[in-house]
Amino acid sequence: MGVAKETIPLSLQQRRFCEEYLIDGKVGAAAFRAGYSFKTRHVQGSQLLTDPRVQEYLAERRKKVS
Repeated sequence: MGVAKETIPLSLQQRRFCEEYLIDGKVGAAAFRAGYSFKTRHVQGSQLLTDPRVQEYLAERRKKVS
């Protein structure tokens, strides 16, 4: 029995991706600036954007900024 993914908090790198993504909306650039490899930045960024935890974090951050 594993822990549901939704209950695991975002890692520091995942939160950094979110903060970087909010700057310019560029998935690959945000992933690279967050520390993901240049070679896999687009794949990692795209996968992160499909994660419900990341979507929730981004929505909360956008709400705070507005």
